[in-house]
Order: sequence, then C-alpha cells, then structure tokens
Amino acid sequence: MVMQAAERSERFIGTVDTWALHELRWPFMRLFARHFVETRELCRYERDLLATGLWTRVRFSPHAAESGGLSTHLFDVYGLPGARAAARQLGPR
Repeated sequence: MVMQAAERSERFIGTVDTWALHELRWPFMRLFARHFVETRELCRYERDLLATGLWTRVRFSPHAAESGGLSTHLFDVYGLPGARAAARQLGPR
C-alpha cells in the first residue's frame, strides 16, 4: 500500500534519450559496448536530477513506442518531489 501511495504522488519529469546523452566522452566504448555506456549515462543523469534537490527519488520506465513495443534507449522519467520542489511551488512569502 505504501508503494501505491508513492506512485500516485510521483510526477512525470520528461522523456530522456540515452543516445543523445553525451556527458561521458567514450567514443570507442560506445562502438563496442553501447549498452554499458548508455547505462552509465543514465546513472549520471539520475545523479544530476537528485543533486538538484527537486526530487527525492527518480524512476525510469522504458518508453512505449507507437508500435506498442518498449524502447531500448528512450525512457520516461518520474520523480517524487523533494522539499526544494515544495518550497518552489509555495513561492516567496
């Protein structure tokens, strides 16, 4: 039951394409181990989102393609808002 309540309060952050993430400069690794590099890129993206303080938890879900299949490089990102996000919504007093 606790998990269901958390899922209801999650917000859609956006969709991320791991093929477009290029924080890591590993061109040869991308040729030989694309999945490994994309996983590292996604971890880095998650760490950066959490570092903003706007999110206490981030979840990635494979993006559903128009054909009904799940994408291997597009992910829908959901987050549980943190205290900083709540303060931003309230605005200055």
